[in-house]
Amino acid sequence: MIRFFKYSLFVLMLGAAGVFAQFGNVSEMGFSELVARADAAVKAKQAAVAVPLLKEVIARAELVNDDQARESVQMARLQLGIALADLQKTEEALQFIQEYLNGSPREQADVATSILCQLAAAKGDWQTLYETASRIVEDKQIAIRHKSSARTYLVQALFELGNYDRALEMLPSVMADAEDANTVQTLTVMQLRALLETGQVAEGIELLSSLFRGDTRYDTLLNLTLLRMGDKMFDSQRYNQARILYGKVTPRTELLNWLKQEVAALAESNEGRNEWRKDDLDRKEKLENNIVLLSDMSDYSVYVTYRVAQIFAEQTRYWEAAALFDRLHTQTPGSDEGKGAFLQRVMLLFELEQNEEAIAVCNDYLQRNSAGLYPRLVCIQLMQHYLSQKQYDDALALVKTMDGWSRPADEAELEQETTLRYMVGFTHFQAGDYDEAYAAFERVARLNPNSQAGMDTGYWMAMCRLLQTKYEEAYDAFIAYRKAWPRATFSPAALFRAGVCRFGLEDYEGAVTAFKEFVGSYPRDALMPEALTMLADLQAADGKIDEALAGYRRAIEIVEDNYKRQSDPVLKKQVVIPATYAVVQAAQTLEADAKAFREEKEHLIATEKLREIITWVEGYMESFGDDSDFALGVFWIGRAQIQLGQVEQAVSSYLEAVLRFGREPEAEGVAGILSELTGIIERKLTPEQREQTVEQIRSARNHAATKALQIRLDVLLSELDKTTEELGKNLLAQETDLSKIPPAGLSLMCGALLDLGDYSRSQEFYDHFMEHYEGSVFMKNAYRLRSENLYQSGDPEQALKLAEETLAQYGGSPGTGWAQMLKGRGQADRKEYDEAVKTFKAVFSVGAWRKEVVGEATFRMADAYFEQGDYRKAFAFYQRTYLIYKASDSGRWAAEGYLRSADCLKALGKESEARNTYRAMLLDEYVKDHPMAAAAREALGPQEVAELMSSGTNAMESVDAEVDL
Repeated sequence: MIRFFKYSLFVLMLGAAGVFAQFGNVSEMGFSELVARADAAVKAKQAAVAVPLLKEVIARAELVNDDQARESVQMARLQLGIALADLQKTEEALQFIQEYLNGSPREQADVATSILCQLAAAKGDWQTLYETASRIVEDKQIAIRHKSSARTYLVQALFELGNYDRALEMLPSVMADAEDANTVQTLTVMQLRALLETGQVAEGIELLSSLFRGDTRYDTLLNLTLLRMGDKMFDSQRYNQARILYGKVTPRTELLNWLKQEVAALAESNEGRNEWRKDDLDRKEKLENNIVLLSDMSDYSVYVTYRVAQIFAEQTRYWEAAALFDRLHTQTPGSDEGKGAFLQRVMLLFELEQNEEAIAVCNDYLQRNSAGLYPRLVCIQLMQHYLSQKQYDDALALVKTMDGWSRPADEAELEQETTLRYMVGFTHFQAGDYDEAYAAFERVARLNPNSQAGMDTGYWMAMCRLLQTKYEEAYDAFIAYRKAWPRATFSPAALFRAGVCRFGLEDYEGAVTAFKEFVGSYPRDALMPEALTMLADLQAADGKIDEALAGYRRAIEIVEDNYKRQSDPVLKKQVVIPATYAVVQAAQTLEADAKAFREEKEHLIATEKLREIITWVEGYMESFGDDSDFALGVFWIGRAQIQLGQVEQAVSSYLEAVLRFGREPEAEGVAGILSELTGIIERKLTPEQREQTVEQIRSARNHAATKALQIRLDVLLSELDKTTEELGKNLLAQETDLSKIPPAGLSLMCGALLDLGDYSRSQEFYDHFMEHYEGSVFMKNAYRLRSENLYQSGDPEQALKLAEETLAQYGGSPGTGWAQMLKGRGQADRKEYDEAVKTFKAVFSVGAWRKEVVGEATFRMADAYFEQGDYRKAFAFYQRTYLIYKASDSGRWAAEGYLRSADCLKALGKESEARNTYRAMLLDEYVKDHPMAAAAREALGPQEVAELMSSGTNAMESVDAEVDL
């Protein structure tokens, strides 16, 4: 009986399903009958019937303690494991096989180990399969037939573990040993994928050509492998290979039809039989499984077309891609691929700069679709386009469309809606509408509070308040954000900005504390250089020079490390910016320190400080090479040299820098050098040195390589000769191409137009500056020209807006007094006379404005008092104008002051005194020939004027009034 069990286990194959009811209750059977019934079930390949019988055999035999019983138990365990494996009860089968291998005797250990391979493969436990199959292959005592199947399992394990090279080594011999066509086919598909996975694409495609002969092209596994490998090639950007693989995939409809035809053919060939042939039955089951598999899948033919269109797009074959996407969307508009194709087509249209068509297509789609994921994705593309073009109004107009959508139905829709609302916030933010941006970010926080955008809105809401200079509110918001999200993306930046807020509140101690915490907590953060320099600025202001210089040096070292790691040329230049700021601040600190030591008569130390400036700047220029602000570096080296008495050397360096870096209009870095050079030539050089230097400049001008350099040198010479107005008029008459003129020349041209009262080109100059030189120190005249044009053409609001922008941009620097005056004029026009007086009075507290507009400011204060009926005070300020500021604006304000003084006297009933004022005007050397003097002559008459001119005397009138400046 035991011997029979040994032989029958070898013929146990895949058992047919059966029921055990025909055998009755196994517990009531005698042991001999039980064994006989189990043997019969094994012989009949009835695994389901054999399992309970074998379990009963084990249960009874385990109660007997002898060798024959133990052998029976072992053999039953092995057969039971095999039966359970065939029933795909993997875990239970594994339990009995392990019990067999752990027990004794183990005469069929090689069979049991082979079953372990089968079970590991069924579980997908590839590491166990690899180890088990390897033991069988390497064990010389195991039979050849087991080694053959183990080698097949080993190849499968290597393949599944990603060890494609070793799998490829073994595959040819394993395929040669394979006994059936299906196994060979499976191994060939495995070989194809392994070749593609290892980059042997040419070999894989060659193998693919041989595979696609006859009915092999209808192999489901092969087609799914091609899809998978096509995706892999696509993801690794090997687009040509991906397209070849996708092109070999048999269309799903064609494949399904072939599978169904094969099933029908098998049914026809087995018609009339009581029982199907075993091979046909197995093949039918495999075909039907593939039919179910493909039927449950979406039509991958649509997916393949979508992928090919994507490949065309990636290969910049945009029009072919657009055509495929359009066809796909038209044919399957409701499928995911069809919707995705529409989105991809929109993206391509924007890429091809077919913006009008893209916008029209998007708007049409958004009008027809108000629910789901894709309206949100399309809207994102449209908004990104508007933002890239700075078309903020158009971008914000999309909010109305968004508000008409149904609520997000799932996480994907919520995510895209969150992105859109976040973009709305940034649109307002970039447009400078910070209250609206704050409200938009707040909405995002309510919509999706736990999303990344929802978390980040706290930071951006705080930024809105910071940029509105609401420092206290911004500070509280940054701290609250850090408390709520201590590990969030912007948490370090929030601490840095909190320090900026304390600085804005003039809480310098609090700012130092925040910056020190940042420096100590986030040494690798991108804002580290900025934090170090701001901390150093505060330390320098507090007299902690050594600490400040150490901070500047550390900032430069960090930037230098970042610079070395950066490869992109554009980004390399941007990386250097914090180092440029740090070296300039260090130079200024050292210069101030040197001045302090000079005042203390410590000349040697002062000299050493100035030499340190040169060392710092030279080190900066050496570290960053062409990406450094070379002109700025030369400026500071020259500035230090001048203070060291090396004037000629400094002048030579400055001229060399101007000639080297001033060739293009955009090279604004030389502006500071030219300004400094003007001062040096005028104040530091001897007459002989000055003459020699001017001659060098004239020679360089005559040999200038570009128009921009020539004009820069012309401006320098005109400043030395005091002929800038004449140069401005010449440039205006001669130059028509603004793109070739440097900002200094453009500024003189704007000044010439102002002198002429010609505003016809104000928009042109303003737009040119905004496009090419926004923020340039030379843009002040362009602001003034445009503002005056708007003011005089009846648009005071826009004029005043530009004036405010000028003051915000340049503060109380030279050349901006007109903006303060325009602001006051606007207030006076609105009859806000008290505010106007305050605005005009502010001119006297700004040193740079006193020379420019103090005469006008005094006159316009008088006007404000006059309009309020305070003629005495008005007279006092008019008189102050013509007595103190006679030469201001070529005598214009003095002349007007005389005439308006007379008006005040008339209003006060002092006719005689008014006539005396006219007489005084005609005797004033500064204004007697001014065109406005004609009014005084007319008021006096020819005879009185003649008598006045012959006598040359007159009384000065006065009126008691309190004048407060």
